[in-house]
Amino acid sequence: MQNGDIVTRISYHHDTQFRIEDIKNKQARLCGLEYRLAADAAISDLELARSLTEPSNKQHCLVSTNIQVPLFLNEKSLGNNYIAKILHIDGNRFYLKECITLYKRLGIPVIGYPVNEEKQPRNIMNLLNQHKPNIVVITGHDSVSKSQSTSKNLNSYLNSKYFLESIRIARNYSRNYDDLVIIAGGCKSYYEALMEAGANFASSPDRVMINVTEPVLIACKVAITSVTEYLSMESIAENLPSGLSGFGGIETRGQCRRLAPSPYQKK
Repeated sequence: MQNGDIVTRISYHHDTQFRIEDIKNKQARLCGLEYRLAADAAISDLELARSLTEPSNKQHCLVSTNIQVPLFLNEKSLGNNYIAKILHIDGNRFYLKECITLYKRLGIPVIGYPVNEEKQPRNIMNLLNQHKPNIVVITGHDSVSKSQSTSKNLNSYLNSKYFLESIRIARNYSRNYDDLVIIAGGCKSYYEALMEAGANFASSPDRVMINVTEPVLIACKVAITSVTEYLSMESIAENLPSGLSGFGGIETRGQCRRLAPSPYQKK
């Protein structure tokens, strides 16, 4: 086996597919193919995926090339409005590529940066000052063991502490929850702590795995919703594969502003 191979874990009954990121001393660092999940495994516990064309769970696969876009993100709804600017900071280059592909497919403006989770807190202020977004997505890998799934100890989570610190910096940059919308977290993140730090939307209330592009769906929903409307988490969750188990959040104002008459309309 080598870096880039798509594998499953024998001990987990081949429940999900991973990409091998690195191999050292017969141990592999794994990146979830469908989910924002990081894991380590012995090479002896891995098998090459039986099929690279069929995800292990079709219902929850949100890879950008296969995604079934919810009706609320229909491109026709964008019209000639001023759509919010999104800054997407991702701890994984592969995930970022998938997310950017979906943003482009939906016609939503986005600026994306691959930044390792532990480096996100030291980089986020410069990116906010440089781009002045309406919406910022702070995401990547995360995990917590099953035995600690209800832990209130931040150190029980792989990367939640970095997401939390980045959220605090972003919220200090803009104290108004409707001026800067913050979407944060990965698989099984410490939801309560991320919300307390100042996120509008965060994962994962029930410590479940979230799909690679779920943060994109939330960001795009906020971006195309009028500033005259407020979004509830319930209205967003009904279009997310993980639902309210994967994401929670507060009522948040949309970031789209209607333009009339359109300067692009032919006379």
